Amino acid sequence: MKESTARVGDEGKGALPTLPNCRDSQHLIERDLGLVTGSISDVSRQAHTIAETTAQTSGNVPAVTAGAEEFLAPIGELIRHAGEAVVRSGEAGAIVSGLTASADKIGEAIGVIHPFVCKTLPPPRQGL
Repeated sequence: MKESTARVGDEGKGALPTLPNCRDSQHLIERDLGLVTGSISDVSRQAHTIAETTAQTSGNVPAVTAGAEEFLAPIGELIRHAGEAVVRSGEAGAIVSGLTASADKIGEAIGVIHPFVCKTLPPPRQGL
């Protein structure tokens, strides 16, 4: 066989590798088959792990969604209360403005009445 390989190489096509005997070939095939089988087992384990992780993650989605809804509900409630507080603050501001205007009018009335009261009332007595 080596002679035929050498003859083909002599024809200008380049030297062909020498072929191993059958026992060596079987050993190489078995070794490669073992490597392929090991790789397939690794991929299978990884696929199984990915499937489990995906199932766990999918199971967590409803919990995360519920948690987000529970988190957002109080925020919505706070926004609603803040809006009510703004409205009430505006109402309180209007009341205070009204009270200020009333106090100004009372001050003006006192300013008008005070001189007359001072003229008509006797001075306070001391010692009582």
